[in-house]
Amino acid sequence: MATKDDEAIRGLLHRAVTLVIDSGGHVDTASIPLSGRSAASSELVALMTEGTTAALASINSVPGITLVRDDRVVGVITADFRSGRMATVWVVCNPEKLRHWNR
Repeated sequence: MATKDDEAIRGLLHRAVTLVIDSGGHVDTASIPLSGRSAASSELVALMTEGTTAALASINSVPGITLVRDDRVVGVITADFRSGRMATVWVVCNPEKLRHWNR
């Protein structure tokens, strides 16, 4: 994600992937949930706006990714896997749900 490599992201996604984004209406996102590799990877790349970095993190005790901009967590990503690929990807970028990340 950090390199915005759409092809590499698609390669990590299951062919029947579902992407769910919880923005709480605070972030402009595509009509969610999205299905399919192309749509999901495009939306994940779109989250990497100017100045956003991605880092591995433990999110609710599972491996995930944090998205950080201006020293604040602006999103967290977790996934369920099927056949070694991400089958369901959850993104939370609702500021109200990220408060504890930014204390």
